[in-house]
Amino acid sequence: MREKRSKLVSILLAVMLIFSGLTLTRQPVRAEETQPQLPAPQNLSWTGYFAVWEAVPNATSYTLYLVEDGKTIKTFAPVFETSFFLYDWMTLGSHEYSFQVVALGPGHEESECAISPELSVDKILPQMTGVTYDEDTEILAWEAFPGADYYYVTFDSTDGRTGTSLGVHGGHSADLNLTCRIVCMPNGIYEVNVYAYGVDPLGFGSYMISSPYTFEYKYVSKDSPAKKPTNLRWDGTVAKWDCPESKRFLVNLFEGDTIIHSFVNHYDNELDMSGYLLEGEHTYHFEVSSIEDNCAGSEWAVSPNLTYTKALPNIKGVTISSEGILSWDEFPAEVFEFTVGTLSGWVSGTSVDLLDLCWKNQFEEGSYEVTLCAFDSKDPEKREQLSETWTGTYDFKTDKPEPTRTPTIIPTVTPTPVPGEPTSVPGEPTPVEPTTAPGQPTPVEPTTKPGQPTPVEPTTKPVEPTTKPGQPSPTTAPVTPVPGDPDKDPSFEDFVERLYVVALDRASDPSGKEFWVEKVENGEYNGADCARFFLLDAPEFMQRKLNNNKFLEVLYHTFYDRDSDANGKAYWLGRLNEGISRRDVVNAFIESTEWCNVCATYGVKSGALYHKAEFASKNAINFATRLYTCCLGREPEQGGLKYWSLALTNLEQTGCSAAKNFFTSAEFIGFKLNNDEYVRRLYTTFMGRDPEASEVAYWVGEIKAGRQTKESVMAFFGQSPEFTNICKKYGIDRGTI
Repeated sequence: MREKRSKLVSILLAVMLIFSGLTLTRQPVRAEETQPQLPAPQNLSWTGYFAVWEAVPNATSYTLYLVEDGKTIKTFAPVFETSFFLYDWMTLGSHEYSFQVVALGPGHEESECAISPELSVDKILPQMTGVTYDEDTEILAWEAFPGADYYYVTFDSTDGRTGTSLGVHGGHSADLNLTCRIVCMPNGIYEVNVYAYGVDPLGFGSYMISSPYTFEYKYVSKDSPAKKPTNLRWDGTVAKWDCPESKRFLVNLFEGDTIIHSFVNHYDNELDMSGYLLEGEHTYHFEVSSIEDNCAGSEWAVSPNLTYTKALPNIKGVTISSEGILSWDEFPAEVFEFTVGTLSGWVSGTSVDLLDLCWKNQFEEGSYEVTLCAFDSKDPEKREQLSETWTGTYDFKTDKPEPTRTPTIIPTVTPTPVPGEPTSVPGEPTPVEPTTAPGQPTPVEPTTKPGQPTPVEPTTKPVEPTTKPGQPSPTTAPVTPVPGDPDKDPSFEDFVERLYVVALDRASDPSGKEFWVEKVENGEYNGADCARFFLLDAPEFMQRKLNNNKFLEVLYHTFYDRDSDANGKAYWLGRLNEGISRRDVVNAFIESTEWCNVCATYGVKSGALYHKAEFASKNAINFATRLYTCCLGREPEQGGLKYWSLALTNLEQTGCSAAKNFFTSAEFIGFKLNNDEYVRRLYTTFMGRDPEASEVAYWVGEIKAGRQTKESVMAFFGQSPEFTNICKKYGIDRGTI
């Protein structure tokens, strides 16, 4: 089970072992379509941990594969340089690696794939520091790790039956009891690992930057357990059980003592196992644990055994030509798994060049067993076997003849052209970079201050786990459109409702919607966090079992708010067929201007790192307008409002930094306000009310006595609960002065 969970975690972290892009289908083309083929890259070598090769004439980009034992660990495309640092994606411990490079250029066929010598690497990462566990609160905490973009916490039960995981973005702690409680885990002992991860600035995904900190955690729920399922039975290949009190279940399918498939949060009291049973005769049993809100997972109930012989159709027309081409007739399957000797791979077409694979992977001359089998998915956690396994033999000779076929060309178009970044048009007040004035006294908390806005001490809050409540069984009702009055500004509620409709194909449930709206309102989750959960981690979305074609259509509607375009969809289908993970594709869609604009429509922070919205959110416009009216006492001009609204939407300014810029602008300074008027303007802007006379007198006295400056007083007001709530109301990062 631990190995199975490790695979699942690898999938979730976008470092799943995916098979070599060398296995792309190679189809004949008509002579008139033939284009000159680029020469293969030459002189592949290692310079430390850098992969290096010579530039190929007419090549504009390269596809790079990091390979271990014939399997691609990571695919990088497009790569525009002739060197690439690969250490970040290598696995902990001692391993042997090679890399492969394909050259691409407009008007040319892609080159043959060149393979490098092997490199021995003993990778050691630094340990996380300051890891503590409070047995009373059950909080696991750790010190900030240098360069970490987020942290990942995994839970694996020591009995091998279940597990979960938690992404921590922006915090340094995790509530272990809450994590297990929200997903209704059964009581037991769990191995917990916490890792630090970095995000590649070039957009190639994330990678581990610390060694895991590991310890055992005993989970004892404070809630009573759910009722244990009864009457477990087989109806043919359909697993059935009774438990009318519960609507959600964890289900494990076993062959002997080995779990061959896990179903998380299955929503019915029966489950057709036929797609997951193995070819041939085997003996199976299944286990079920029920899940109820505000309860721990029930004890596991065990079924009787089922001995079943699975007969599947054969793939027809399988041949191996004298040129080493393994080919077969069309078969209704999404992907095919093949092996030649110890080398395994996936292909989405109807042929594989065995000669090319053996030659490039430095096979010795000889006879090798070949197998071929059809599946509905490449994902080992979800795939269903659709054909019997064909077995044959290939006699490999090291002399490689000249190729007579043209490989399929991967489209080089991007899915959607990214518009240029909007030009900021500064208006009055002139933006001033916030600075700390030399010699500014450190704000000191006076003992008594009538009406003082109390500064809020920043705290670190544990991030909620990735699996959330409020996901009842899917409905068969038609898709419910996102509700909303056309005259009403889109809200956080509308943003969450949209995710339910587009990703889960149903309207939201009250408790689920309330949960997500609260997290978005509080700033604990941005748009990217929500989208990743709904499209990658939500058990209900996984149950839809969408193929790559349908999955991409959901992504286009989620992130671009439109149907896919032919070129873009073809590009991403090609990338998925190469072996890129769905998480990497989602991260690429997140880094788009279109997604920033979708989030801006609802006033939600997009979570994109490298792109900006082209228009401001309504909340940012209203917040900026408020600064003009409260601080400057006038309506905004168009250019200035556009500048400040976009800056707030794209997180280039916080509430405090924007307010400080207004108070230090030439226009405000030109008012020549006395101390009394200055303090009153602070109350209006930062607290949203007029002050009492005693409050004004207090702060004016502090300034006159030299105990405070105007800027230090403004800093106190910027940290007040009142201004914190104002920023939260508009979905603006408060920041500090």
